[in-house]
Amino acid sequence: MFYHYIAIASDFVNGKRIAWHYPSDEKLDKERIRQFMKNAEKQGSTFFGVHKLTTHSKDWESVVEKDSFFEDVLATENEDELFRMLEEDKEIYAMDVATFILALKSMSHLKLQKLLYLAYADYLSRYKEPLFKDDIVSYKYGPIVEKVYQLFKKYGAEEITDSEKYAFCVKDTVVPPLLMKLSNSNKGEEAIESILNTIDHYESYTANQLVTLTHSKDSPWSKTYSTDQKNTVIIDENILKYHVNESIV
Repeated sequence: MFYHYIAIASDFVNGKRIAWHYPSDEKLDKERIRQFMKNAEKQGSTFFGVHKLTTHSKDWESVVEKDSFFEDVLATENEDELFRMLEEDKEIYAMDVATFILALKSMSHLKLQKLLYLAYADYLSRYKEPLFKDDIVSYKYGPIVEKVYQLFKKYGAEEITDSEKYAFCVKDTVVPPLLMKLSNSNKGEEAIESILNTIDHYESYTANQLVTLTHSKDSPWSKTYSTDQKNTVIIDENILKYHVNESIV
């Protein structure tokens, strides 16, 4: 009989669950497990789902064979490799922010794009560094992130109907999974606060009102958009300089 200790984390960048797998043909070494958790805490990685089970083999395949729950888990016995993957996952991307917003409130794609941009502008204005790495570009209807646009454009003017898939339930509370990633990211609580402030500030406005807002005179979009040169990147310098002109008082 073999004993297995499995600590699962979510690899949000690659859309998979990843795990540290500790198999043993004897009773699990509690000190080794404690050391792993200490090392994880030092790395800033503290969100794990822990599982223990027994199988006929030390191989990961025996775990999957026993319980299909583990089928899509990428497992490694090398904790350094796990921490390397989690470290890469600390970077925030536009899709992280977009899915976090959708987990909190259903909305149209157009409104999502505006809130995504305004959250970026808010964070940049507060901390003088970008909220996420993706470029924001100027489209006809305002600033957008192209990757997010390509994913959600199929909804047109309708609300994004599958936003519930971006949340999960813990007891009686619905919690966005991205909350864990954002908390554990290199921008941490500041990023969450900036996103929540943006939603609270602008959620009562319609998509069209937000379009009007981001098209205001001397807005970052107005300083970038040209019918002759579409999809131009809106640079941070312009957002820092002109964002005040599109802010709602």
